Amino acid sequence: ISLVCTFTLRRNKTFHGRRVIGLVSACDHDVRPELLKNVIVSGGASMPLGVVDTITSSLRRSVTSGTGITVVAPPERKKSTWLGGSVLASLSTFPEFCKSRRDYQEHGVSYFDSFCDGEILDKHVDT
Repeated sequence: ISLVCTFTLRRNKTFHGRRVIGLVSACDHDVRPELLKNVIVSGGASMPLGVVDTITSSLRRSVTSGTGITVVAPPERKKSTWLGGSVLASLSTFPEFCKSRRDYQEHGVSYFDSFCDGEILDKHVDT
């Protein structure tokens, strides 16, 4: 089990740790420790020096002492999001994920939030 996180670079780097904690907290209590031991950062925003240390420090401040935390930043992480997108696009269910410009103009950005909810994604992705 691992938690793969992609981020946009923010001024306040503690955002990253809070985001990871939020994602982990949304998961079943039994898998949370395993997720915290397997955090993988990806994307170009994770490339600057110190980002991994900052995320690790933020996580350590957010959990109880003794909780195992491992944050990994693979060397190819700059392209990881593109590789993941390629895999997603190759799925037969990919067209169900696609939304149009018309959808955006008609419903606004909040319309897309419901499609990022794990409950909806679980309906489309085989596990």
